[in-house]
Amino acid sequence: MEGLKSKNARQRTECLDELSFLIETYGMSIAPQAAVREIARQISDRDNSVRNAALNCIVQVFFLSGEKTYKMIGHLNEKDLSMLDERIKRAKKTKKPTPPASVDMPASGRPTTTQRQDSIEIEDAEVGNGCDELPPPDEEG
Repeated sequence: MEGLKSKNARQRTECLDELSFLIETYGMSIAPQAAVREIARQISDRDNSVRNAALNCIVQVFFLSGEKTYKMIGHLNEKDLSMLDERIKRAKKTKKPTPPASVDMPASGRPTTTQRQDSIEIEDAEVGNGCDELPPPDEEG
């Protein structure tokens, strides 16, 4: 949050980008209401990249907190509020929902659902040789 006090617009932008990432990754536990209010103040910055980064950050907050975001922000001038509303609307359209279980259509015509498997199965390999590589394939002679 100290980076938002910098005179350098690039530093403020990078700070806001990092805050967006942290909020997306760790949730609202890292951004108290005072922090959200300070981020929202950056929407009125004269530098375009700082404004965009601040809007993106508040959009992340909105996706986690919903309408409570406006209460956390407090008072914004009309122009900044309309920019934020527009960005949230646009982000809602482009945000991809989590993919549901896939539906297969077999020849019988009745749909069956299959669960996605995100884990990777690892075959047993020789252990103890101190090497991260798999052993060479056996040569048939």
